[in-house]
Amino acid sequence: VWPMAIPEAGEQRWWRSGKFMIETTVPKYPLPELENRLFAVFLEVQKNLGSDVAERAYQDCLAFELERRQIPFQHNASLMSEIDGQKMDSGFRVDFLIDAQVLLDIKCRERPNFLDAEQMKTYLRLSGMSCGFIANFRSPRPDVAWQRIARSR
Repeated sequence: VWPMAIPEAGEQRWWRSGKFMIETTVPKYPLPELENRLFAVFLEVQKNLGSDVAERAYQDCLAFELERRQIPFQHNASLMSEIDGQKMDSGFRVDFLIDAQVLLDIKCRERPNFLDAEQMKTYLRLSGMSCGFIANFRSPRPDVAWQRIARSR
């Protein structure tokens, strides 16, 4: 039926991406503003925790900081698949789904690994999203600590 109802920000929705289903909320922020806010959160967490704690500590601190800044997110977001009309957990999980637009994967490695980028590309392909970030809190170089991965069409 047209016109379709425009969803409110924060409204829960299921949407289809190929054979996968994802439960998300309607975006609250435009993508460029969201990217800037996420990078600020990354820097704040890195400043507070340093570079020598476990990945789980970074995830907990990031979740706290995202809540404090009122940025909508899902922690350990599951990519759902649909088989014969049944929604099933596909086994793929991403650390954070931010505002139903961006995937964020947390890493704690001294050197970047090309497999991390390939993993994010797989998540983007399965989710149908176009942008994801890899936040490496243990990287000594800031230029490789925050990577933006875009899905090619």
